[in-house]
Amino acid sequence: AAPEPLVPGYPCATSSAAPAPTGDAATAQARDLMSSLGVDAGGYRFEIQKDQGQPTATWVTASQILVGQLTGVQWSFTLLADGVQSIYGSLAPVVDLGAYALVSPADAVARLGDARFASGYGGVMPLGTASASGSSSGTRSSGVATAEPQVATAAPTPTVPPTPSAGESIPWPVQTVTLTASRLGLGMTTLANGAVLLLPSYELSNAEGSRWSVIAVTDDRLDFSPTR
Repeated sequence: AAPEPLVPGYPCATSSAAPAPTGDAATAQARDLMSSLGVDAGGYRFEIQKDQGQPTATWVTASQILVGQLTGVQWSFTLLADGVQSIYGSLAPVVDLGAYALVSPADAVARLGDARFASGYGGVMPLGTASASGSSSGTRSSGVATAEPQVATAAPTPTVPPTPSAGESIPWPVQTVTLTASRLGLGMTTLANGAVLLLPSYELSNAEGSRWSVIAVTDDRLDFSPTR
């Protein structure tokens, strides 16, 4: 006898081949979905992703804005002509934790050399301003996207690295960076208990566009106790 299935079978759902809602209609549907879940859509910026080559689906992203800053909290929607294929977002409310003293931009630069604020500590992730817009490769004109031309290059011939000599100095390259700008914004960090904080943080940058972030809250308001 054939073995019984471990889980009951369900028929596969089929979606309509009709075009998905676009533009204002897609945004309105996403707003209505958030409102039905008790989320204030007025605090979000809505964007419809560029043409993904699938007219039967539309992807909408809603990014939360707080005091003119993007918080990193997002909702995403995949909309079809006859309904919603997927929806993802956070229902957690934003709770005001009060005012915290902040360090100066100069102190923020000094923190970049402090191991407690090293990039590997799993802390603040820098976020953009609400007016920032994403960029992508290629150009777009008259609604037609064109990709950058691809240039074929020959693969390098594999070689064996030279054997280090006894007593020679060990390479330990150090890069010197000149910071030219600082911006105070919000940064998202996740605590060990799973709670997510939106913290004041500095985004420091150089003339080449590289960016580093560091929390802006003063030391006396930070708990440096190790987590267990």
